[in-house]
Amino acid sequence: MLDDAILIEQTLAGSASAFETLVQRYKGPALAMAMQYVHNFHDAQDITQEAFFSAYIYLPKLTDPSRFKPWFFQIVINHAKMLVRTQTRREQREEIAALDWLAAPVEYERFVESLAWREIIEKAMESLSPSNQAIVTLYFFDDRTCQEVADALGLPIGTVKRRLHEIRKILGKEIRIMLNEQGTLKHRVGIETLGGIFIAFFDKGTPLPVQTTRTFMTAKDEQQEIDIHLVEGDVDFVSECRSLGRIVAKDFSIGPKGTPQIAITFSVEKDGTLSVDAVEKKPQEKRVTIKVKTGVETVSVQVP
Repeated sequence: MLDDAILIEQTLAGSASAFETLVQRYKGPALAMAMQYVHNFHDAQDITQEAFFSAYIYLPKLTDPSRFKPWFFQIVINHAKMLVRTQTRREQREEIAALDWLAAPVEYERFVESLAWREIIEKAMESLSPSNQAIVTLYFFDDRTCQEVADALGLPIGTVKRRLHEIRKILGKEIRIMLNEQGTLKHRVGIETLGGIFIAFFDKGTPLPVQTTRTFMTAKDEQQEIDIHLVEGDVDFVSECRSLGRIVAKDFSIGPKGTPQIAITFSVEKDGTLSVDAVEKKPQEKRVTIKVKTGVETVSVQVP
């Protein structure tokens, strides 16, 4: 059996099967470790997938390949702790069921960070009084507690909780009307990582338009292109998902592995059109060429 250092060397040389071997070797232990933190199989699966994705992205930065196992397990732990913190904050807010009015199930952090969700909420807030708009802004967008909102506005905490309960009913009606008029993603959209694992950038039910930017690095010295497989689906393995095609990022600076850092922006429009743009992170940003390798020039994802 090949040791980790050899598999890492082969991975950095461009071998997909080498990293897939690492995935198969550590998938079970990583899942078990994640379960110790979240006690939920589906959450543990998500943590494991994100950990493998992070490991692949930052593999060129691993100075001692023989230390891959503890290095990778620390990545798993970091992702698990991050999810636990996220869930703790969400559970604290469920004291008033503040997110019940969302038409699609979206976690609090994703709701706040998504530009599309912010636009929907801000539009729906037009139906509220100025004082209730202030409560929504402080509680949801500024991440204040009920007590902090009450102190900031000079209101009893009971009044703040009662108003939040009333606000969610008003916003719920407005949001459902708007979501019926606006497209949402029918499936998750993301990319394939080595080992055939699907990592989603956008979740099912995400309102459109939406975009995200991810940073990619080269995996070997003097690498001239970064190949990316775009995928759509609701399962964890690319073989069971719909391929949206392959794209190649090129014309960036050539250097040691991990040195060029390419910020690639993935955008989905209201009609489901997926577009990709990229720049190289430097003191001055440099435009990176995106070339369609397989698939059509304009890729469309499925919307209801």
